[in-house]
Amino acid sequence: EMIYMASMEGFVKYNTQSDGVNYIKNNRNISAGESGYLGIRKHDDNLYLIGLKRGLTCYSLNDGEFSSIGAFKSDRILWIEKFKNKLFIVKADYGLKVYDVNTNTIESIVAQKSDPTSISSNTVRTISIDSNNILWIGTNEAGVSYSHLASNTLKVYKGKINQLLTQSVR
Repeated sequence: EMIYMASMEGFVKYNTQSDGVNYIKNNRNISAGESGYLGIRKHDDNLYLIGLKRGLTCYSLNDGEFSSIGAFKSDRILWIEKFKNKLFIVKADYGLKVYDVNTNTIESIVAQKSDPTSISSNTVRTISIDSNNILWIGTNEAGVSYSHLASNTLKVYKGKINQLLTQSVR
């Protein structure tokens, strides 16, 4: 089995059977000091890598090629989660983006004060998908929102945890 881990130099491919380690670095179109990654998500035969400084990169496990996902090339990405053919992407500057890897399309999920079913704030800091396929969205200003991914519904979480939080979730 192969395990992939983010590193400051690129990313690490670790073979659990042979205890072998291979460092993989993207040298193409990268400025000095920008080749490292903060996180990795695997989808089918691709790895999606969060850039140390900016951007989202795709690495093909089939041919070993790197490709930049143009729509996110200059964005500061904080985190990504995967559900089916979609990547949920937390951007440092504004809201939550949903990237469909099959259609190469992007949907924005943003807060709308007049809509109680929108996320509670555009300052998203963390996301997580639990075993029940619920996307939890932690914000910097307004607690927690959640979405049942199977039914595509979004709600602001009103439970006791939001009373305990200082409205900043990370």
